[in-house]
Amino acid sequence: MRTSDNLFTLIKSMGPPEKRYFRLFSTQQQGDSKQNYLKLFDAIDEQEVYNEAVILEKFADEKFVKHFSQTKKYLYDNILKALKLFFADYCISVKLPDAIKDMRVLLNKGMVKPALKQYEKIENVFMVNEQFGALFDILNFGEQLWRATLNTEQGQKKVREIFQQKQMCLQYLGNLNEYIFLYNEIKYKYNKIFPARTPEEEEELKDFLEHPMLKAGNKTLSVHAEMKYYECLIMIYHGTSDFTKLRATCLEALKIMDKTEMNQYFTLDWHTMVYHRLLTAAMFLGDADFEKYKAEFEKYIDTYKFRVNLLDSINGQLRFHNAALSINFYRGEWDELFAHINSCSSFLETYWTILDPAVRADTALKLAQAFAVAGKYEAAMYWTEQIALEEKDFPIVSQVSWARQLRVLLNINQGNFTFLESLTRSTYRWLTKHGKAYETERALLKFANRTAKNEGFELQKHQTAFRRQLTKIFPQGKEKRYMIGLNILLWLKGNQNVQVPENLAKKMEEVLRAA
Repeated sequence: MRTSDNLFTLIKSMGPPEKRYFRLFSTQQQGDSKQNYLKLFDAIDEQEVYNEAVILEKFADEKFVKHFSQTKKYLYDNILKALKLFFADYCISVKLPDAIKDMRVLLNKGMVKPALKQYEKIENVFMVNEQFGALFDILNFGEQLWRATLNTEQGQKKVREIFQQKQMCLQYLGNLNEYIFLYNEIKYKYNKIFPARTPEEEEELKDFLEHPMLKAGNKTLSVHAEMKYYECLIMIYHGTSDFTKLRATCLEALKIMDKTEMNQYFTLDWHTMVYHRLLTAAMFLGDADFEKYKAEFEKYIDTYKFRVNLLDSINGQLRFHNAALSINFYRGEWDELFAHINSCSSFLETYWTILDPAVRADTALKLAQAFAVAGKYEAAMYWTEQIALEEKDFPIVSQVSWARQLRVLLNINQGNFTFLESLTRSTYRWLTKHGKAYETERALLKFANRTAKNEGFELQKHQTAFRRQLTKIFPQGKEKRYMIGLNILLWLKGNQNVQVPENLAKKMEEVLRAA
């Protein structure tokens, strides 16, 4: 990525408080708010898409245009300096380098006591926030400081304590790594299976519950490890659609996070992930506290919007968008859904490259379905193609599977029968290759193939045969078909004001018969 692209992305990532702080920082640094790089900052900030030619034309009479590359680099470096100061009060990773430098300067000047005071302060911060890797470095420096006073009893005692702390750090890191390794194993299986649609697939995920690190309660030594423990359970219960256990696990995890003294910088992503899954479980269970959970999630997102950790904040907002789309679909709240899709679409476009791939793909699918219901087939097709054309970026196989099937349905809706036949064949090959050619998919593609060969003639006849086939498949209860069932329902009803039943999976047969 070019410097200009990096500069534009950095400026566009900044929230209003950060921009205000940068302008204040710039004025204090130079005493002149009209300095060259601040002019350039404002000009770039005004653009929706970076256009250097427009900026060069705007400042053609300015001297800094002759050294434009240097001005851009100077602006980029100063933004980073300002943001480091902006985050310094609550971003532990910003504190570490300066703290070590301060301690080193004081030690080199022979000022051992002030250096020790600085060490004790920063050591406690890293201990509370469980930054064990960085803490190990801090402890090494503390050992150097106290060895300078080994002629005292207190110095000898402190060196022994630091040695024990370093041993504890290694133990905690080892325990955390065990949970991270297990989490990655479960995630790999989850990405291939989700959602489990056969008893065999369910067992593959449930087998992890017998793992020694999960069985009979957790064996964690830190909050970081404990959250990985809960993440493992959440992934298993979500993958197997065990919503009762998913809800209970999410509530337990939130209690743990509420008690921790860890900085928000490190818990933001955990909170939004857990709230997201809690809403999913509560929605399908018809939980009486559903609205309360939703309000808590929304308040949390608003409180930390564009604060502390921008990337986690943006992904938290994405999860809330995703949850809102799910709620609108599930309840048949079409007015709310249509009011939401444009802002959600804009959000996804703006942050596409930095969003969590799995959540962004799921959100893109929901957007595609929403635009399909609204009769905006071009927009619906766009989002399915975003997934299908970049499928390597999406780790969850079923998301690409659903996107490809929705493209088939959209092409039928649009009457693209010539292209439909080749699309159906390629979709079938892809589904077969990735183990996603379930009965529902085969019935759908059989219907699409017949429709394509007849170029849309006798469409009603093929629809009737398709519905009849689906009513035979769904009562078997072997598939978890929330998304696929919804795709089919949207296709059957088009852009009419459909009232989705409270439990889509349970009532699908009735809906199809009524259709």
